Amino acid sequence: MTMLKIALLIDEITGEPLYYKVLDGSIADVTLLQNLFAELSKFDAEQIYLVLDRGFCSENNFQMMFRDNIGFVAGLKSNLKFAQQALQEFVPQLMLALSQQHSPEIDCYCATKKIEWYSSSRAFGKEYSPFYIHVCYDLQREISEKIHMTSLVESFHSRLKKGNVPNSPVFKEFFKLKPSAKNKTRQLKNISSTLTLGINSQNPSDSLCSVSMK
Repeated sequence: MTMLKIALLIDEITGEPLYYKVLDGSIADVTLLQNLFAELSKFDAEQIYLVLDRGFCSENNFQMMFRDNIGFVAGLKSNLKFAQQALQEFVPQLMLALSQQHSPEIDCYCATKKIEWYSSSRAFGKEYSPFYIHVCYDLQREISEKIHMTSLVESFHSRLKKGNVPNSPVFKEFFKLKPSAKNKTRQLKNISSTLTLGINSQNPSDSLCSVSMK
């Protein structure tokens, strides 16, 4: 299946579309960004900010944008070390759902951490750049997903009692067949919380922004 990516440039104040380009999804993200920067350099703009999905989340891409002084907001992959550290630090307090951490603009409980992005190479030497990690906890989404998951698990139990083993990826994720269990009893795993990670290169405003927009 052919994968396409679309770059869209809009005016920050009016929201008017100024430019778009269909990008070849088969090309490496680093090359895509390099080509995109060349195109955007033709525009007479004081500053261009990029909004990127997790597909562009890589250390090489971040470093390239820092070097070109390009502001960005990006979804962050939770398996990165500094993302895991931010989750460990903020998750316990965010799940308390305290009012002072609530952002009414996005209806989430948010926290931000500033770190210094460091890299070292022969070509550029040692480089330091400010980096802001945003963690957003969506309480309403968690409640909704727990209700949905509870209903789904109950339907699995009902089908198991009738001797019908569900052939579902979700079933296989939450249930494990006991080798000695004749009636195919399953064990339920813990359900994780609903969290969103975001990252940007600019100082955040007083009200924390969604990870998908500046």
